[in-house]
Formats: sequence, C-alpha cells, structure tokens
Amino acid sequence: MQNNDFLSELLNFSYHGFLEDLGFYKYEMLIKEQFKNKYGILHGGIITAFIDNSFGTTSFFLTGKKAVTLNLMISFLSPGKNGALFSFVKVIKEGKSIITLEAKVEDKEKKVIATAMANFFKLP
Repeated sequence: MQNNDFLSELLNFSYHGFLEDLGFYKYEMLIKEQFKNKYGILHGGIITAFIDNSFGTTSFFLTGKKAVTLNLMISFLSPGKNGALFSFVKVIKEGKSIITLEAKVEDKEKKVIATAMANFFKLP
C-alpha cells in the first residue's frame, strides 16, 4: 500500500512488509532537521504522528477498511536524533469493531525510542 497523503510524504513514511516470523508490520520514517525541537532532538509530536500512521496503515492491511484512532498511549524512552526510525507494529486483538495494536520504535542502532498502544475503530 502506497501512502500519498501529506503526512506520509512529510515523514518519508514507508512500509517494509510483514515480518511473519516475528508477527510485526515494519515501517520507516526519516528524521529531518525541521522535526527537531529546541534541544536538537526529535519532537514527540512527530514520533506520535509516525506511530499513529503506522497503526492506521496496519489496521487497513488487516481489514481492508478505513479505521480511526480511538485512543493512543505513548511512552517516550530515548531521544531520536538522526537518520531513520523504524516502527514495529503488532496486532494484539481484532474485534468486531475495534483493533488493539502495540508498537515499538527503534533507531538504526536498535535503540528503543518509544513504545505505544492504541485502539482503532473500524469505519463502516
């Protein structure tokens, strides 16, 4: 699935496939200088957008339907500084109308930048 929306283009968002042996969907974004805060590290809102985009795309792959965020909880664990970030998304449960997902975001050195959990609502 190719994302052609503004946010995906801004983040340089890309899908790297389903890692069947691990049960994860893998995504990538590129840290740009304009995404950094006054401390020189990646702004938490950009990480949040990356995770939310990863969850939404995974929900679509899973169901073939549009889904929207019901809630999203993120723990920021390390600063994102440069280069690429990778999101690994796992589907925890798919119900009749709600999908529960979790994610881990790592940098290229496999340092965990953030973890997250969310519920998405399947649109009719």
